[in-house]
Amino acid sequence: MGNINWDRVKAGYLREVDKALASAGHQEKKQVLEDVQSHLNQRFNELGPDEQTWENMQAIITEMGPATDYAELLAPETPAGRQASGRKSLMGIIISVTAVIVLVIVLVKVLPIKQEAYELREVSDVESLGHPFENDPEVIGYWKSVDFVEVVEDFRPETKVWKGDLFLKDFTFKPDGRTSFSWTWTKDWIWHNNGRTKAQYKIKQMAGETYLFLPWLSGDVIIRHQKPKYYVLKKLTSQIPQIEPAKTKPAVDSAMRWLGLIDNGNYGASWEAAADIFKNAVTKEQWEGMAKTVRQPLGKVISREVMSKTPTQTVPGGPDGEYVIIQFKTSFKNKNDAIETVTPMLDEDGVWRVSGYYIK
Repeated sequence: MGNINWDRVKAGYLREVDKALASAGHQEKKQVLEDVQSHLNQRFNELGPDEQTWENMQAIITEMGPATDYAELLAPETPAGRQASGRKSLMGIIISVTAVIVLVIVLVKVLPIKQEAYELREVSDVESLGHPFENDPEVIGYWKSVDFVEVVEDFRPETKVWKGDLFLKDFTFKPDGRTSFSWTWTKDWIWHNNGRTKAQYKIKQMAGETYLFLPWLSGDVIIRHQKPKYYVLKKLTSQIPQIEPAKTKPAVDSAMRWLGLIDNGNYGASWEAAADIFKNAVTKEQWEGMAKTVRQPLGKVISREVMSKTPTQTVPGGPDGEYVIIQFKTSFKNKNDAIETVTPMLDEDGVWRVSGYYIK
């Protein structure tokens, strides 16, 4: 059901881009939207069938960056400039700006940044950049983003450099090499789970606190080899945040009721019971057809148990709010081992409703 979810995620992100361009009065809005959509499709199509997971969909949207960036970075040019550049130039700008805003890293050379050195390596001839896992007790725990700086030396704990909202809100490093995103880590390194790109993190003690500096590599870094900027994250605790059952139980209950509708073949009713952002992304008739095609062949549910519950305030393609990403380990009559990902959201009326569903 990856394509169903991807269409919804993509539609939500494109709506945000459309709003940003409209508010900025961008004169080539239609053209920009077409190019952004083309790049989104290209990134999704690069994923294999087993890679079309909810986590990788999130990663693609994270790579694209905030929708507001298009209004800021693609500001209207002068008439002469527009005539000279044309569509080909605009497409090149969009690709270079959005093509891979990931915690990543392609390597070409070592870039000295005053006292720090960060490697960037091209990996076109490397199958995987994965390392054997090596523990780093200092990095394990929950980190909160506090700033975004040009160079590491610009950061001052008492003064925030970045004046806007921080796109990366927080980050959790787990003891087994996993993170709160689809990225993995080993000592000194973090990379996207496709194993093709990686970045080096640095930890510093400043004013009695522990800070982590994480290169945020945009298309300008990867394609033009410009210097990266850095997210600065402050360590809040070495403990992995525990989820309070009282906070997630209503969301889990909502997901279970909704899955019951799917299990009984009430696909139309499941659409009616879903959140507005779900219904805005797919019509009732489309959902009934897609859900029947994917779900019906699996047969009756034999067992279903909660694997994980992750509260979050952001999801790709959706507005900020209260969400819980829930993964179920499910056994069907015709498929013994499946993973269902259901994402309820807390609506304005205080009711939890499903905003996304993915089955692998």
